[in-house]
Amino acid sequence: MQFKNLASRLSLIASLVLGFSGLYSAGAWAQMGDQDTLITALQQGGYVVYMRHGDTTGEPLDRTRDLTNRALQRNLSEDGRAQASAIGEAIKRLDLQVGHIAASPVFRARDTAELAFGVDQVEIDQWLIADDYTLGGYGEHISKLRQYLATAPEEGNTWFVGHVIPISMATSSQVGRPNFPEGAAAIFRPLGSSFELIGILGAGWEDYSL
Repeated sequence: MQFKNLASRLSLIASLVLGFSGLYSAGAWAQMGDQDTLITALQQGGYVVYMRHGDTTGEPLDRTRDLTNRALQRNLSEDGRAQASAIGEAIKRLDLQVGHIAASPVFRARDTAELAFGVDQVEIDQWLIADDYTLGGYGEHISKLRQYLATAPEEGNTWFVGHVIPISMATSSQVGRPNFPEGAAAIFRPLGSSFELIGILGAGWEDYSL
């Protein structure tokens, strides 16, 4: 009987720990790192920013691997389009440095980048493609992304707009769904042969003010 009671108590403790872990993950969803420090870093330049595409809430899932078929892709919601435009305005308002800009060819990422930075400023980069759109292995894409994160910008900050799975794989899950919602921006210090995650500007960072 005592053993059963002990087992029940251990089970309860485990449940509570898991519950608190879930709460922590939900809290971590919003941001990672001191937001003032991250904004100041981007004002100075020299970093690599990997931003997840904007909000897609309520939009159908991808039903194609055809990059030209917008109708069968998961696209930005109206809120997502407004979010992307607001991010562009925030970058200007906060005087964040901008150098090279590249985006995944999948429309939700491409649209986010073009709404934020302007169509003429964005390079469409096949190496940033979402994993669902590749027919073969994805290892070479991840190697390329790691190289991008490790490469210092020639000017300002480098900005990439892409998807959550590639960055999660490239960072061994340092950046992933629990702390990288749609519209969030992960900031990396490039070190040449490697990179360091210094923080994440969470969802809603476009409303941030110093």
